[in-house]
Amino acid sequence: MAFAIRTSALAIAGFLAGAAAATAATIDFTSSSTFSSKSAAMATGSVSGVNFTLTGSSNRLTYQDDGVGLGDDEIGRREYVTVTFDRDVRLTGVSFMDLFRSRDGNAESASLYSGAPPTGTNFLDSFEAVEFYRPGGAGAGMFAVDFTGRSFTFDAGAGNDGVGVGDFALAGLQLGDLVPVPVPAGALLLGTALLGFRLTRRKA
Repeated sequence: MAFAIRTSALAIAGFLAGAAAATAATIDFTSSSTFSSKSAAMATGSVSGVNFTLTGSSNRLTYQDDGVGLGDDEIGRREYVTVTFDRDVRLTGVSFMDLFRSRDGNAESASLYSGAPPTGTNFLDSFEAVEFYRPGGAGAGMFAVDFTGRSFTFDAGAGNDGVGVGDFALAGLQLGDLVPVPVPAGALLLGTALLGFRLTRRKA
């Protein structure tokens, strides 16, 4: 099971913004500006030149401040959300909101699969809540992963937070190896000049 970092709701933004390196990018599902279009059936957007499409079971997608959910605003049992990209990507992190555990040892959980229903999915990993339920709590969970693929599907596990059924909101994804590190213009010019100088000396 992936290693979870217990955090507050505010830290979700820091986790997503942590992809400052040129080879990383983030998709923040808690922000409406992430999507170029959205409806109950589908949402679309792009990040670092990579296009993505978001779909869900029963065409009941919802968009809240805590992320993407279904119907009553969260992804519950026998429900799923799939994120499909227009190319293979490396998934390096996932974040959830409203993912809680109860005092009796039970806990909500999310599962990750490669592929998209109904063509078939393969189980990749599961993520168990680390924050105990309390009224007004964020239930934030951030997990490091390392999977490559074009489609990723999320659904809820059998556990619950002790006050209801197990469910969660998908808050964001972190992607790696998307954008090549740009060569500074000055370094490029210097390299060209040195190469030209070397060729000139050879001809002489």
